[in-house]
Amino acid sequence: MSRTGTQLLNDVKGNLGNRSDGYIGNQAIDTVTVKAINLAQLNISRKYQLPNLLRNATLALTSVAYQYSFPTTDTNANAITVRNILVTYLVKSGETTSTPLIRISVSKQDHAFGYISSSSSTGTPRYYTYYNNKLEFFPYPDGAYTAYFRLCVWHTDFDDNNMGTAQALGTEFDDVIENFATMVLYKKLQQIDDAAFWNNEYKLSLREAIKSVRHNPDWKPSVATLEGAGVTQPWLNPTVRR
Repeated sequence: MSRTGTQLLNDVKGNLGNRSDGYIGNQAIDTVTVKAINLAQLNISRKYQLPNLLRNATLALTSVAYQYSFPTTDTNANAITVRNILVTYLVKSGETTSTPLIRISVSKQDHAFGYISSSSSTGTPRYYTYYNNKLEFFPYPDGAYTAYFRLCVWHTDFDDNNMGTAQALGTEFDDVIENFATMVLYKKLQQIDDAAFWNNEYKLSLREAIKSVRHNPDWKPSVATLEGAGVTQPWLNPTVRR
């Protein structure tokens, strides 16, 4: 299991030796350390699509209604903040065959669909846009559908209320987070040689962690079994070479 926020805090402070108490500038060392841990998580998660940050979500579509707020929870009822939509497809109510959806930009949506009224453009949706946490589907749904999403989400920062929870990136990244946060603190302390050492440790541990998760196949088949929906098209099956 991944280390908790409290464990990471203590491990990072342990790397500071006799500098682990007091203040850095006008902030308590614990406050600065938690910020460095959160910065480490952000620095990693915005660069890499990590298996531990992949989620499934669903959305119920009704006839003619084309605009929806994006789901705020995944299929396990956990709160999510979407970073990227990886796969989207529809299953019509009473059917099992899935229909893939193509994401288009807002400008293309306005050009292609802006002049069409809902009453003249209903059918099986083929396209969608996503902006400002809103989804729009085109053509407008001609009945009830369920939209299935495979997502990459953002991690949750540590604060006073969740330091006892495990970091979300995965066990492989415990040392990466610790090393990055330690490097940040030594920079703030203006200990350049120590900061350089921990920066090198961070890079080495990051390389090993990324190598580990890239050989982890756990996330690949999951798209094909989202909530038991049928996936008959080969382009929706990530185990098929294409």
